[in-house]
Amino acid sequence: MKHRLLKSELLFGLLFLAASLHSAKPAWAQDKEAEFSVPADLQQKLDAQVKGIAPAHSLLAYTLVEEIDHKTNFSKVYVDSKSEFLRLDNGLIGAASNTVFRSGAAKSMGRGLTMCGLLPLVNESQAVTDNSSTAVLPMGKMFLPLGVKSSIDFNNRFRLTRFDTSTPSLCAPQPGQEFSFQYEAEHTIKTSGLFVSGTKLIQRKNNSVCKAAAEYSPASKINPNLSGEAISVVCESEDQNKKKSKEEYFYLKDFAQYLMVGRVDEWQRSVISYSAIQTQ
Repeated sequence: MKHRLLKSELLFGLLFLAASLHSAKPAWAQDKEAEFSVPADLQQKLDAQVKGIAPAHSLLAYTLVEEIDHKTNFSKVYVDSKSEFLRLDNGLIGAASNTVFRSGAAKSMGRGLTMCGLLPLVNESQAVTDNSSTAVLPMGKMFLPLGVKSSIDFNNRFRLTRFDTSTPSLCAPQPGQEFSFQYEAEHTIKTSGLFVSGTKLIQRKNNSVCKAAAEYSPASKINPNLSGEAISVVCESEDQNKKKSKEEYFYLKDFAQYLMVGRVDEWQRSVISYSAIQTQ
């Protein structure tokens, strides 16, 4: 079996997932020139990372709730997200998701490809934020409300361009193991709205140092539908701007896949819980 990240296989898998969630493709996905994949020289590294990984079960879908405590918010914000997964023949995992802020201020949909849920490879997403507001204007002796309806569309593309790691496989952490990984990526952001529009290309860099817990625990602690064992993995990361963050995962041994359960940076803390999980 060939383990190659081919463009046709990527698009087929992701289009299948997007259709299953009844979501529309971002505008640029309809342009053949917009098709993208990771560079060919990275394929051998990715092949080596997933070689021999044969999970006993597959994660098909989950529903999660993310609680966000941001320093600039007066109260916590809650986000609901539904995702479906497809493990491709090359061992990588395709995903499609729909995300909605409970406040109604924003929603997004996306699709992408990851290595065992930890390393993002390619991703494209579309998000809409509602910036509508109401102002009060004086008119003679009266004050009349004036509604200004405004929203901003964000189209994002992410593509891995470089990857290195200290471990033979990110997809098989062992109890007590310490490992690191670094990557570089191209991140394109297109914005379109009443008052703002444009395209921005960001060269992302990430350096993560991770440590697995000393012992496994039952995966059912995360959600009753999960079988087998899970191990806590905590990663401390730094980006291209020297901004630090900490990500908390559980690695599911039976599924050879990571689930993020928390993230902390200078401005906010997120806690993620999984209310529903479908497996095979």
